Amino acid sequence: AAHSQKFADHLFRSKEFLRASIEYERTCFLDSLNWSAHLKLIESYRKSGQSQKGIDHWNNIVFKLPPEMFANFEHQKNICFFEEKP
Repeated sequence: AAHSQKFADHLFRSKEFLRASIEYERTCFLDSLNWSAHLKLIESYRKSGQSQKGIDHWNNIVFKLPPEMFANFEHQKNICFFEEKP
């Protein structure tokens, strides 16, 4: 999981958001409690034009989020939501 996240972070910094989202998906699968990877996954979805996937991912994890992480995730979800609107 750590190697996948490092590679995903590299792709994200390189603005390869679609590829980064795939690596973050892998990271989240391998370590479902890696909240920073989940947050970056939602952001990668948004930046790669897949905002609906970001909203869907939010809906899958919202009840598992630690309270201190909720605001950051809600912010990303809201950005995705408003980008999906015509």
